[in-house]
Amino acid sequence: MVVAGGLASPDGLREDAAPATDGAAWNASTNTWHAIAPMPTTLPDLGNPTAVWTGTEVLVWSSAPAFTPGTNGSEVVLAYNPLTNTWRKLPPSGLTSRQGAVAVWTGNQLVVWGGLNSDNTSAYADGARLDPVTGTWHRLPAAPSLIRTTLPALARDRCWLAMKDSTSFGVTSAGSLPTNPKKTFRSWA
Repeated sequence: MVVAGGLASPDGLREDAAPATDGAAWNASTNTWHAIAPMPTTLPDLGNPTAVWTGTEVLVWSSAPAFTPGTNGSEVVLAYNPLTNTWRKLPPSGLTSRQGAVAVWTGNQLVVWGGLNSDNTSAYADGARLDPVTGTWHRLPAAPSLIRTTLPALARDRCWLAMKDSTSFGVTSAGSLPTNPKKTFRSWA
């Protein structure tokens, strides 16, 4: 397990906190923690970062919407390799800045989907997928309705996204991405 970034406060108070880049990793076989290399940048405050394990790296995606009208939000994408204790920056997705998006690892791509605007009044029904080897992002087609909750799952050779809006009790729409990037996207149902 890797824990990194966030806010650090000398007295535990949020108003005295500053963005942190330090972190630690837990070794399950020895039940011990050790310090890791600092991240190359801080994560956006209130961005609700999310992370996935690829089998060799931890990929971290974090975005925060603009809280000041007329300004852009921020997005940070990082990869941490525990064998070399190194971080690398990856390019941003180009998605509108948001908070609360979900991420899933398909076996060869990071999928980032959904999220909310700065005051949680509007949901995003879009996403993107990243090939971390090439650093290339691809936009995904938008879902047919705005989504407040997204639940990712892997099944066979596809990454499924089940989505629910704020007004219904059941799944509003669903779609899937192939884990093999040469296959095609299945349309939303």
